[in-house]
Amino acid sequence: VVHAISGRLAPLGQLLSDYPSVLGALDAPHLNARARMRNARLGLPRLLASYVLTLRLIKTAYLDFSTVAVVSEGDAAALRSLVPDMSLAAIPNGVDIAEYAYREEISRDPRQLLFTGALDYPPNEHAAELLATQILPRVRRSIPDAQLRLVGRDPSELVRALGREPGVEIIPNVPEMAPYLSAASVFVCPMTSGTGIKNKLLEALANGLPCVTTPLALQGIDAEPGRDVLVGADTEGIAAATIRALEDADLRANLGRAGRQLVERDHTWAAVAEQYSNLYEELA
Repeated sequence: VVHAISGRLAPLGQLLSDYPSVLGALDAPHLNARARMRNARLGLPRLLASYVLTLRLIKTAYLDFSTVAVVSEGDAAALRSLVPDMSLAAIPNGVDIAEYAYREEISRDPRQLLFTGALDYPPNEHAAELLATQILPRVRRSIPDAQLRLVGRDPSELVRALGREPGVEIIPNVPEMAPYLSAASVFVCPMTSGTGIKNKLLEALANGLPCVTTPLALQGIDAEPGRDVLVGADTEGIAAATIRALEDADLRANLGRAGRQLVERDHTWAAVAEQYSNLYEELA
C-alpha cells in the first residue's frame, strides 16, 4: 500500500495504478480555500484561482487513489458533496499524551486564558481577533484581571497588532507548547471557519486544560458539551462560558479530567495507528 500525504501530492496518484493507495488529504481543502477568500483583505484574484485549482484537483486527481483519508466525518461529507462516489475513510488525528501530560496538581494562573496555533493561518487569525477584541472585553467586565495569551507560530501583522489590546500578550514561535498549556486556566477556541480536527484543542484536552469552544472547532472530536468541554455558539456565548469556567474551580477540574479521558480513549497515536493498519489490510 502506498500512502501519500497531503492532498497536494494527489497528482502522484496517476503513477500508482498498480498499487492499492491512500491519499492522506486530512481535510477538505476547498473549504480552507473558500475561507481564505472570505477573510482576505488583499489578493482575491489569486485566491480565487487557487480555489478553482483545488476544486479541479479534488474532482480529478483524488480519484486516482483507492481511498482518500480525512480526519473527520465533516470533511468526508464535504468531499462527498463534490464527488459522491469517492472512497473515503475518516480517521482522527492523535496527540502525544506523554508530551502533554495531565497532572491534577498543576499550578495554573487562575485568570489566564490561552489560544494557540499557527497565527498566520486565516481561520486562526480570525479566531484570535474575535478573542482579543470581542470576547476578552466581555470577560473583563466580570473579571477585570483576566488575561489572554496568543501563543504560536509566525503571528501575522493583524495578530501582532492585537498585542495592543488591554490584557492581550502575543508570544511567537515557542520551542514547546506544553508549558503554556500548563500555565493557563482556560483554553478558548472560538473557531468559525477551517477544516479538520483542531490539534490545538487535542493538546489542550490532553493537558487537562478546561476548554471553551465553538461547535465547528469540535468536528472530529466526540466531546459532550457540558461534560468534556463548554460550547458557545457566538461571541456572547463563548464569553459567558469562559466567565463561568474562570469563576468555578470545581467545574474547571471536572472539565480537565473529562477532557483528558476523552483523549486517552479516542486520540492516542496507538489508537489512530490501529485504524490505519486496518485500512491498509483491507486495501491490500
